[in-house]
Amino acid sequence: TLFCDLRELSLEAAQHSRDLLRAQGEISNTVGLVGGAITDSDGVVSGVRGDTVLGIWGWPKPDARQVELAAKTALQIQSRLSARGRTHRGAGC
Repeated sequence: TLFCDLRELSLEAAQHSRDLLRAQGEISNTVGLVGGAITDSDGVVSGVRGDTVLGIWGWPKPDARQVELAAKTALQIQSRLSARGRTHRGAGC
């Protein structure tokens, strides 16, 4: 299981209160990036709630590599966020 939550979302929304649509778009793009990383590594997005994504491996079929895949996916998410320039906030996985 991998649980990813965007850091400092409330602070960022408050700082960009005049441009909430842009902030909402960035959140949506980041949630999509996280979900894409999960599915790219044979995981399943079990749920999305606001700015949080839950990914699982080993379902519906057991996979002996599920822990390894979740850990590699967390590293991949951090790498993708860094490439987008979100090193100081990003997602906490």
